[in-house]
Amino acid sequence: MKQRRFISVLAAGALCLSLLPTAAFAAESMDNFKVEREYPAGQFTDVVAGSWYAGSVEKAYELGLVEGTSKTTFSPTDPITVGSTLALACRLYSTYYDDNATFTGGSPWYQPYVDYAVAKGIITSGQFTDYNANATRRQFAAIMAKSLPSSALKSINTVEDGGIPDVASGSANSEDIYTLYRAGILTGSDKAGTFLPETTIDRASVSAILTRMAMPDQRQSITLKKSDVAATGITLNRNTLTLKAGETYQLTAALTPVNASTKVEWSVSNNVVSVTDDGKITANRGGACLVTATAGSVKAQCSVTVTEVEITRVRFSENSVEMTEGESRKLNVSLTPSDASPLSLDWTSDTPSVATVSEDGTVTAVGEGSAIITATAPNGRSDTCWVYVTGKVNAAVPVVGREYGPFNLTSYYSSGKVQDTWNITSFVVTSIEVPYRGSDRYTMSISIQGRTSYDSCWFDMYFYDGSGRVVGEATVIEDVTPNRDFNILAEVHVEKDILDNAVSMEFFSHDGDPANSGGSSSGGNQGGNTSGGNEGGSTETPDYDYPYDTYYGFEGIPSFDEFTSSSRTQMDYTEGKKAGYMYASATTAEFDSYRAALKECGFSESQVAGMYFYSKGTHGTNDYWEVRCGTTSSPYGEVSVMVSISHIKSTNEW
Repeated sequence: MKQRRFISVLAAGALCLSLLPTAAFAAESMDNFKVEREYPAGQFTDVVAGSWYAGSVEKAYELGLVEGTSKTTFSPTDPITVGSTLALACRLYSTYYDDNATFTGGSPWYQPYVDYAVAKGIITSGQFTDYNANATRRQFAAIMAKSLPSSALKSINTVEDGGIPDVASGSANSEDIYTLYRAGILTGSDKAGTFLPETTIDRASVSAILTRMAMPDQRQSITLKKSDVAATGITLNRNTLTLKAGETYQLTAALTPVNASTKVEWSVSNNVVSVTDDGKITANRGGACLVTATAGSVKAQCSVTVTEVEITRVRFSENSVEMTEGESRKLNVSLTPSDASPLSLDWTSDTPSVATVSEDGTVTAVGEGSAIITATAPNGRSDTCWVYVTGKVNAAVPVVGREYGPFNLTSYYSSGKVQDTWNITSFVVTSIEVPYRGSDRYTMSISIQGRTSYDSCWFDMYFYDGSGRVVGEATVIEDVTPNRDFNILAEVHVEKDILDNAVSMEFFSHDGDPANSGGSSSGGNQGGNTSGGNEGGSTETPDYDYPYDTYYGFEGIPSFDEFTSSSRTQMDYTEGKKAGYMYASATTAEFDSYRAALKECGFSESQVAGMYFYSKGTHGTNDYWEVRCGTTSSPYGEVSVMVSISHIKSTNEW
């Protein structure tokens, strides 16, 4: 059996101890706690067999952790001193770490233990002044919790913060006490788990705690949940207080009973001081104020007097600031003398609809325009700062930072031959900003990468509202080198109303052909179902009140190219809400067939008859007739059809 190099400290008067260096490479383990001797039956005459503590005394004795007060007595009801508590903690620590510590020759007897405990972090230097005083249960728990590492004190129980009736969370040593409860080492003095932290602890309780510390299988199960206990009394740490303006002080409220769960509410009688939810007060300006702590039906008050230095000069660090609607920022102000408190200033805004200001000088931009912010000292000294607010960007599309693409854009000749192509590999809107106050446009900065056969990157973006109707368009046109990769930054201006009402967007070549991105005609489509410039496409609604310079196919109305022998119809735009040009190679019979199809769609005879040969001319080598039908009503709204057809089929480029 391993012989201990130290003896029990419960017979404190016989201790003579010293401290030796810690052995290198000590083996840290709970297995280091071993039975060292037998406990003969009737060893201590005052330990009654079957008593709640008898088993703990026996095990602690066998582990060599305790001795009797004499050969035949244990004195289970006697208290234990702070010095003896430290000796027990050092014994637990040394055994766990197997550091071969030897305690001899101390004067007073507990000094080697004090030195060891400080060196190992069990206590701090000066934490205790009277080691011969009886230890309270709070002190004992605080020391024991530091005698083993946290890994040896793992939580096995549910003990909620505030669950120990007489140990409030955040009170002295509460963390150590809760650690031992959760580890199953402490269980309290009754079914409620009451700890009695300020009472002394007897030797019987000590033996039980030591046994559970050294033998994890002896640890107890307990569940303590926080219960609602009404406060019957409340006491503040200060009843009167004098502060200078700008100073702070932490008030604390103690409830009776200590396990009361009533929430403490803090309030002030005026703005001389302010108080946080946890009782921290800040002196704002000279004067007097009552700070009240209320817990249910009980309350306590602190009378606060605030003195302040007279302000002789107020100056803003900036004469004016630029802000965006919705933005907040704190204005910086300097005071003379330098120790004057800015908390005594009154802050005002002459136009709250543009900018508001809080008591600490934080300005919030509310709407577009300008406002004057004034900071005024109690004696009338003041300064002003202009705040200029620019409206915020409300655009949902395009999404800033999102990559649209890749997509392809192509324009064609009337013959169907490709005219130009734009292969856009990346399209990213890097920012959308209001360029200046009062502007009715947004400025979009766009990073575009790609390649084109043309000498410019030229295409259109159409924007749609929630009903799928076009609310406007924007054109990108930037010079590039044909047939070479380009990486450009374009700047496009778009009316605010367009982007503010748009929910989706699509891309089209400059002559109206939709983008193609792997089977999708929308390119950058974000959910709109409108087909864009594709003749014969459809929308979700027959409401065709489209803006100027746009063309859309009408639902149910056939496109002219369905009746021609041409492979393609080329679209151009004309001024007018409902109109478009159609160029195609066609015969008179094919044109008559188209008029008949319009009649089947609901156009009247007079409306179709209104389509007539308007003029004859030449374009390149081709003769053509322009046929017009004036704006007229139809089942699909007012429609204007303008058709230019050539008598001669030709593959020549227009």
